[in-house]
Amino acid sequence: MTDDATPTPLRLSFSSMSLFKQCPKRWEFRYIDKLGDPAGYAATLGSFVHQCFEHFFELPAAKRTREAMKAIAREQYDLFITHERYATEFAENVGTEEADHKLFRQKAWISIMSLWEFENPESVKVVHNEYEFLLDVDGIKVKGFIDRLEEKNGKVEIVDYKTGKAPMRRYQADKLEQLYLYGAAVLEDFGEMPSKGKLYFLGSEIVSTPLNKGRVDLIRRNITATAVKINKAKINGFEPTVGPLCAWCAYVDKCPAGQEEITWRSKEGKIKKAAPGYQLGKELAAAAALEAETYF
Repeated sequence: MTDDATPTPLRLSFSSMSLFKQCPKRWEFRYIDKLGDPAGYAATLGSFVHQCFEHFFELPAAKRTREAMKAIAREQYDLFITHERYATEFAENVGTEEADHKLFRQKAWISIMSLWEFENPESVKVVHNEYEFLLDVDGIKVKGFIDRLEEKNGKVEIVDYKTGKAPMRRYQADKLEQLYLYGAAVLEDFGEMPSKGKLYFLGSEIVSTPLNKGRVDLIRRNITATAVKINKAKINGFEPTVGPLCAWCAYVDKCPAGQEEITWRSKEGKIKKAAPGYQLGKELAAAAALEAETYF
């Protein structure tokens, strides 16, 4: 590295930048130490739904019917549970019993069918489906996929599917940054600024934002700033950011600060039972209580 103000070349993605902002230590475990980070049920559901939409929007517009989607979902499900890439993840996150599979299919179908609440797929003019990009920002390479680029009223718009619920307005800034990044990629690759970015929170609502040069410049500055911080952390160390998400971190058993955080949260009853760190928090809190006992 030559200068703190000039980041060394990095390969990033929106998810990796978001993870660094959330907790630099977790970023180190994931991207420096190359430790696995289990996807979880929600991520598996999201991958399946995205895969169905990818194949669906490859169909000619007039054939994008509910019946066609059902056929695609059946086909993709059979592939999903047997594919070497997804089968193990599916079994671990969803389960192996028929009841587990049935519930998964029901949840996936509810998400998929909610698309029709937002639009008529037969009227969508697809420009690119699952568009892969590699954005260059001052030598920093940012890779990603845009779920859909469409033409509306003569302008290009971006659509990204989300299977979770839409966050409250005050928590939407990070989600909108993803659309700014996609806008920057489209501008670089096609020389045209998309007019709008839309997040389809399936079964919930659409969150949209206009896209313009100011917002594209903002995300480019944020990418550079994040790269500077990552390069500094490589020299000075990756500091953990503790909080409620420590109970959901796959690496908390390797992080003393995270363990301290979930210990007191467990004592105060502030960890949800669904959190992966729930049991560890209980064990650490019990051990701390035993250590604090007064003996004769």
